[in-house]
Amino acid sequence: PAAGRRRSLNLDSTVPTLTATCPRNRAAQPPKPIRCNITTTGPPLIWTAVVYDRRSLFLMISALIERRHSKLRHCRIPAIFDQSLYNAHVRGRIVLIEDEKDIVELVRYNLRKEAFELESFGRGRDGLEHLRRRGADLVLLDILLPDLDGFEICRKLRSDERLASTPVIFLTAKGEEFDRVLGLELGADDYIVKPFSPRELVARIKAVLRRKERVTEAAGRIEAPGFSIDPAKQEVIVRGKAVELSALEFKLLQFLASHPMRVFSREQLLDEVWGRDRFVTPRTVDVHIRRVREKVEEVPDQPRFLRTVRGTGYRFVPTPADEL
Repeated sequence: PAAGRRRSLNLDSTVPTLTATCPRNRAAQPPKPIRCNITTTGPPLIWTAVVYDRRSLFLMISALIERRHSKLRHCRIPAIFDQSLYNAHVRGRIVLIEDEKDIVELVRYNLRKEAFELESFGRGRDGLEHLRRRGADLVLLDILLPDLDGFEICRKLRSDERLASTPVIFLTAKGEEFDRVLGLELGADDYIVKPFSPRELVARIKAVLRRKERVTEAAGRIEAPGFSIDPAKQEVIVRGKAVELSALEFKLLQFLASHPMRVFSREQLLDEVWGRDRFVTPRTVDVHIRRVREKVEEVPDQPRFLRTVRGTGYRFVPTPADEL
């Protein structure tokens, strides 16, 4: 706040008002701390803290919320403390399917502190449709939802070829042994019972993502005579030489090489590589295939790896060693 001015932020009409006061100081002097008080209009509850910037003020509110004070645990974080405080680097994109808004805001805040991006949905069908279109690095899933229950959503994810490997963590009030066992048997990677610790939730998310990375690094390498792809290094080696590809070219080549000899139409490649939220025409695939051929094929007009199936689409052919 400006020097000598008092500012109040109403977090909720029924919970405390945050008041921050900054003493007057001259421009030549170093900035002085902001004295912050959090008070309630009902029973006199007052906390005082000294902070030096808005980020410290934001973290102070978080600490109070994490302690689950009865007057603070359901308050909303003011928008003034939002995007500008987070690191621009995103560690991963997480989808939360949860119908309790208080839980959504608590999870969103704690994940944003760790540079995760969160997209939330209050209905199971909406979340499932979003995942089919956009995918995610990890899914947080409640069980008691207004339409589809979380168990059914987990079944659908595990039966979808594109989403089967997406990590799933149940975040639910159903804590009976039967429910925990059922969730894990359906393919969930972890099961967290409400009420939960935000710190523990973040730690478990990181642990699941680390396991996923190790599995990808171990099983993701693709090799054929004179040809190899290393997804962990984003590296393509052809005839012993490294090939420089754009991110989209790499993704297209990796997808085709992961399904050797299988023919994919242009529409299928657009869905699998570009995603269903796209604004490109099927001919875009032809342009990118031509660019990849120019970089990986010895004679682009007579391709050995990326071959055209006339009237259908494209496929990757692992070239026999005697053809090289």
